[in-house]
Amino acid sequence: KNGIPLEIKNPKIIKEITKRAKKVHAKIRHSKEQLPNTSPDVISIEKKLNEELITKQKESYINILENLNEGIIAINGNSLVTYINRVGVDITLWSKKDIMRKRIEDMLILKDIKNGKYLRIEDIIKKFNKEGIFKEEIYLVRHNTTEIPVLLYLTKTQMMLNDTSGYVLFFSDISAELNAKKAKEDMINKLKVVINQLEETNRKFNEAQEEIIAIEKSN
Repeated sequence: KNGIPLEIKNPKIIKEITKRAKKVHAKIRHSKEQLPNTSPDVISIEKKLNEELITKQKESYINILENLNEGIIAINGNSLVTYINRVGVDITLWSKKDIMRKRIEDMLILKDIKNGKYLRIEDIIKKFNKEGIFKEEIYLVRHNTTEIPVLLYLTKTQMMLNDTSGYVLFFSDISAELNAKKAKEDMINKLKVVINQLEETNRKFNEAQEEIIAIEKSN
């Protein structure tokens, strides 16, 4: 519940957050209008209303993140996990209780999808900071040690409950896509074999036909 990412570029999420925030602001303004201007408790009540606004905005934001189809893990500047959504739990198989406030390097094991080499999240962050983008297909080793292919991309953000610069990992299961891609490649390879066999058969047929013609001419 601590350190929810505040900035996000997904236009659908921004639109939904803005829509919900406007409703909350409208309620706050209405509540303020009901307060007598001469009341000595106006400042205290306004402070309470502002805190209520922040709480409602946070709840709306969390609700959106919890219903995304992507796994999300937020970490702070010390690489401690500050948030994981429902899909993140389903993919990693780590419970929120077990992963929260733990070092991300101790909880997630990542592997290169091409050569199987282990990837350090520290190196991924360095690459992101250098190139300004990180979006790659990798293997994520789950809590039960099974591997699952995911599309991982990284973004930098400010944490909502403090001013510490952190990062947010977005990842989605691409097992179906890779299986479809492999099935397509297998089909293409099989067709290539069939074509090669047909070409070889056709070559032999032409050779036999030429021999027959040569024999007929010699007679």
